[in-house]
Amino acid sequence: MATGAILASFYNSVGLRLFEVCQFLERDGQLMILLVFEHLEQDLSDLIERLPKSGMSPITIQRLSRELLTGVDFLHSHRIIHRDLKPQNLLVSAQGHLKIADFGLAKTYNSEMKLTSVVVTLWYRAPEVLLIQPYNSSVDLWSAACIIFEMFNRKALFPGTSEKNQLDRIFELTGRPTDQQWPKTISVAREHFPHRLPKRPRDFCPNLCEFSDDLLNQMLSYDINMRPSALVCLQHDYFTQEPL
Repeated sequence: MATGAILASFYNSVGLRLFEVCQFLERDGQLMILLVFEHLEQDLSDLIERLPKSGMSPITIQRLSRELLTGVDFLHSHRIIHRDLKPQNLLVSAQGHLKIADFGLAKTYNSEMKLTSVVVTLWYRAPEVLLIQPYNSSVDLWSAACIIFEMFNRKALFPGTSEKNQLDRIFELTGRPTDQQWPKTISVAREHFPHRLPKRPRDFCPNLCEFSDDLLNQMLSYDINMRPSALVCLQHDYFTQEPL
């Protein structure tokens, strides 16, 4: 599929709705594709920063979380990892709908693909990426969980200042990995991090309800094999209950 067709498919189905492919032009021997997109007033980061002290309403968080995971599910069903989900890359329309943007680090994945560890903004980066381990589409679920938490708490869950500090903040929630879980292929020793027992997301944000706490706890699993897919997340009780 041509690059233009891929972008059109992404934007049309995931978020930034493609209004029109205006024209194919040839200039100086190069083909140019002119696209016109919907103008969106703000990103999710702007929206969170402008929230009143009461924060975002539970119904709005539930709806935006559903829209985010629906977009992630679409990407993953087409074998695309976004690899840079963060509030700044989620645009919010005047009607309050969330739209996934910025596919600069997106990649089609398969069993033979080579993955770089220089992906995902630090605060939303999964532990397996920080530890330079093999990863898969679940890195997007980790980032999505951090974003959903931020909508509840109005500030980042893991605002690390360095990769080591980021890991330490993550271990405050997940607990320090066991000897068996710690990768043998990195130079950083497990003992460089203090012993920590696992906690719940609700320990970091009392505003989380029982259902949102359980959903985020699953999505923020240290073990990538324990994280649910976006489709499974959408079937969680948090989304099947009546609007909060």
